[in-house]
Amino acid sequence: MENNKRTVKILSGIRWLCPIPGIIMYVGTINAFGHSWAIALAAFFTSAFYFFCSRERRLVLCQSIVEDIKKELDRIGHEAVIYELRALRLGIVVRVYLIKAGKKAQLCNQAILSIIRNGWYKKFVSATQVVDLDNEVDLNEAKASLDEDLLVEFKERLMRGRRNRK
Repeated sequence: MENNKRTVKILSGIRWLCPIPGIIMYVGTINAFGHSWAIALAAFFTSAFYFFCSRERRLVLCQSIVEDIKKELDRIGHEAVIYELRALRLGIVVRVYLIKAGKKAQLCNQAILSIIRNGWYKKFVSATQVVDLDNEVDLNEAKASLDEDLLVEFKERLMRGRRNRK
């Protein structure tokens, strides 16, 4: 996991070097294509570099989160799990759907929240939602319910932030 932490840190820093490929593209294409095309290509390469670094950073973050949760749930003895991670502007939303956890649901929930709170990636996670389902058929209904809950939570955070600024 320390390796993933270092990778995320490196990608977080490198993505801000995105003007360098843009400048290289501009210098390399100005004589061949002219000023307008060189600027367009430079802008494209700058954006693409930033996008690829950010995307890879998110993938490594999500992979680390899922691996840690999976290890902890395996230790507890619950393996029927569906993971859903959404990368939003506000941060990553971690959703864990436990299938037939029953009496273990509370223990699994506490373990998942502990992993997120104590993990090196906690500053990247904006919300964690855990739900116990009877079977996978209930997944779409649970997603809709969690989406509504998430929207309400983000609205409340927004309103608290506005009140604190006054």
